[in-house]
Amino acid sequence: MRRHRRSPASRPCEACGEATSNGKPYCIDHIDRLPEFGAVQGRIAAREAEISTIQRCGARAVDVSGECAREVLSILKDGAMTLKCFRHSLDMPQRVVDALLRALEKAGRLRKLEVEIRGRTEEVVALGDRLAEAS
Repeated sequence: MRRHRRSPASRPCEACGEATSNGKPYCIDHIDRLPEFGAVQGRIAAREAEISTIQRCGARAVDVSGECAREVLSILKDGAMTLKCFRHSLDMPQRVVDALLRALEKAGRLRKLEVEIRGRTEEVVALGDRLAEAS
């Protein structure tokens, strides 16, 4: 068992009695007992399940209000991105990203368009309400 040095802001872990940092109720070995930890794990599990389903079934399996769709829309909230950059910003297989884009575009949540950037035509992805900013 690791020993933690007590600091002025520490208190004993509610599980093992070892010192915690910044007055937290649990040490690093027992952080999984925090209520927030379970919520985060649940969201991660939901995301992984969605990715697996989309990989098997394609765009028809996309939940436009699910974890993956929220992640896609969150990335685009700051503005349009080239499709290439957008694909690289997500930790998902390309097939899943493409299915998400098709489903979200069909739902009117985002748009894809072609723009000329430095003399080359690039495909750009933007939120539906930010389409004018991208052109």
